[in-house]
Amino acid sequence: MADEENQNLTVEHQPRPSGKDVPPSIERDAFCCPHCGAYTHQYWYTVHVERMKKGSTPFVPGNEFLEHIDEIPDLPAQKREEWKKLVQKHQTGKVFFENNENYYGETVASNLNLSKCYTCGEIAVWVYDRLLYPPQRIGPEPNEDLPEAVKTDYEEARSILNLSPRGAAAMLRLCVEKLSNHLEAAGASLDDKIADLVKKGLIPMLID
Repeated sequence: MADEENQNLTVEHQPRPSGKDVPPSIERDAFCCPHCGAYTHQYWYTVHVERMKKGSTPFVPGNEFLEHIDEIPDLPAQKREEWKKLVQKHQTGKVFFENNENYYGETVASNLNLSKCYTCGEIAVWVYDRLLYPPQRIGPEPNEDLPEAVKTDYEEARSILNLSPRGAAAMLRLCVEKLSNHLEAAGASLDDKIADLVKKGLIPMLID
């Protein structure tokens, strides 16, 4: 898999078209990044693969492997830190590029492609024409004044809307409940709390 880190990155950020978002699409080389939200250029990659030996399974390093690195005798300190940082990068669960100068696969994983954002450098995974990772967020961006805990739940609701509309609705209800508590609304139920907020000045049309 060829990396483009060493290319001369002279592409200017492209302005977002006025009044609308540009959703991620496998037919575009610029769209709103599903990671950072910036409208910018995307680098596309095909995926070359190598079959593992019979009986092998994917390498998924845990904390015990980090401890093992510390126990390797005569391992130079610099190499020890490099290995530990690589393991910690694996543990984030994110897709990333790792250079392997000794191998260049000849088999391509068809219908599997990667896009890499010019702005944030994060990688998205596509199967056929569908964005698989990260989950695509649907709906308006959260209000900047929302408490962080409510923003987190709201973003989760946006990310699962296509997969589970009922789950997204449940998360949005939780957002309303948390926001009501944050605003110190009185009442035993959510309906009571909303009614209390209306008495305090909440515009009724906002709850329709």
